[in-house]
Amino acid sequence: MSEATSLRTALTISGASCQGCVKKIQAALEPMIGDPALIKVDLEQQTVALPGNTDPDEAARRVSEAGYPAEPFAASEHQAPGCCASQKNIDDNRSAGANDRQYDSSNTPTDAAV
Repeated sequence: MSEATSLRTALTISGASCQGCVKKIQAALEPMIGDPALIKVDLEQQTVALPGNTDPDEAARRVSEAGYPAEPFAASEHQAPGCCASQKNIDDNRSAGANDRQYDSSNTPTDAAV
């Protein structure tokens, strides 16, 4: 696929549970996408992947009108744990005092640790 047709998760949906639902979602989006092969509905994750140049607000409106409440996908809300999510957890723990221990020269927590 060229970069113009590379797919990205564009929508979160609810209520889709079968291939009939997938066909209805594809039919709702086909006029704006053109090729139904470029509309990937993931029933398990309740997401829709579309070409990167697709307007997610317009796509969400069309899918919602077809009977499947949809919203533009917010990657940060659905991000699997990885480097960025791990760093956020580290930062959160530091601000909560979880990493305020004192270490001796052998890198072992001392008895004075919090």
